[in-house]
Amino acid sequence: MCFFCIASKKLGIFFKRDDYINPKIKDLRNVLEIQLFEIELFDEAFKKFIVHQYKSFDALVGDRKCQVRASMLLDIIQNNIDHKAELEDVKADLNRLKEGILDLIEKTEMHHIVETKKVIEEMKNLSLYEFFEKNHLNYKIMHDFFYIGICFFANPFMKNKNLDTYDGLSDKKYIKLLNGTKHKLSLISIEYEQDLAKTYGTIEIQKVLGFIQTKGFCSMTAFYPSFIPIWEKMKDKKQLVLKKTIYFCECAGVQDVQSDLFKANSENKFEKISKSDLTEAAFVIEGYSYKGSLEKLKNHLNVPVEHTEIKQEYLKLCECKKNFTIPEYKSFDDIIFASFVQHAQFTTDAEIPWTELGLENSDLKKEYDRLMNLPGCSLDDMSIFRINHIYVSTVEQELEDQRQLLLKLGKK
Repeated sequence: MCFFCIASKKLGIFFKRDDYINPKIKDLRNVLEIQLFEIELFDEAFKKFIVHQYKSFDALVGDRKCQVRASMLLDIIQNNIDHKAELEDVKADLNRLKEGILDLIEKTEMHHIVETKKVIEEMKNLSLYEFFEKNHLNYKIMHDFFYIGICFFANPFMKNKNLDTYDGLSDKKYIKLLNGTKHKLSLISIEYEQDLAKTYGTIEIQKVLGFIQTKGFCSMTAFYPSFIPIWEKMKDKKQLVLKKTIYFCECAGVQDVQSDLFKANSENKFEKISKSDLTEAAFVIEGYSYKGSLEKLKNHLNVPVEHTEIKQEYLKLCECKKNFTIPEYKSFDDIIFASFVQHAQFTTDAEIPWTELGLENSDLKKEYDRLMNLPGCSLDDMSIFRINHIYVSTVEQELEDQRQLLLKLGKK
């Protein structure tokens, strides 16, 4: 298979916890409950993954790396496309583990005095890890599955789905676990883009990303340079890109929502293709087209200032009956890269220190400057296309979401 294993040296893989020596029953119960939550999370994530509900793994952690996580997820999907049987085996192992944990929890209930005494006696002179190992409750998880598990947990919409997974989890504990997960995801994202640059990036790109690494910017990214290797990898692996655009009228009403599918051709250039295989996963680049700024559009729609995107509840259908013409562009790559260049490069809103890095006359800087001046791709001018968000979904799901949105707005 195309993934590798993470061995569990602690009591779990997802969340960090203490490994007590000569533990008390309350220590055991605390660990059992959190490990049960972890197992249920993985189980729920596998269910979503197997039926291609890839939006369930759209993890938002505030580090401007949605494109990195989308790229990682796309790789995992491509790696595991023919391994449904193995995924089912993992689910079976988790169910076995869950049953063992539930059985041990039952034995430590107050009304099971005899069973509880046996458990206490068994724990003597053992650490909790050794106790779990003796009872066959330690486990390993493959790296790909570890990743989709934490992405599933970090999806901001998952806690609102009334899943059994979250029952009994206090808000305080949820926030603590979520913050730790977000930190893990940021570090994994940085490692991924650094490694990808070694295969698909130039020396100039590696120099910029190396600078970030040495400065310890754990939640930062050189937005444009880090995306170039992702784009090249997607061409090399023939991964699909779906450009999903909400077209706004000057009156701020929605004129249309359209999706175009792209795939790299023999010349290593993305070209538009038909949406024939609807079950395939795609790198969805969602954006807006509007003759004006995002701020102006939000004002027209009464979107709160603190919102960085325009949620569906604020959208309305265009009623002014102006003629609708799709903006033309010469290069698909250009409008995507221009959005990345005309975006703040770091979470601190700092710019890339070209001179400090000795790259002020580099090809990377020249291309950066060219794209910086490309009109229609910035927050101040979204007339051609401005990226709002990037995630992974199936073509079928996106077309259905598009249809539902237009129906909701009243467009048949």
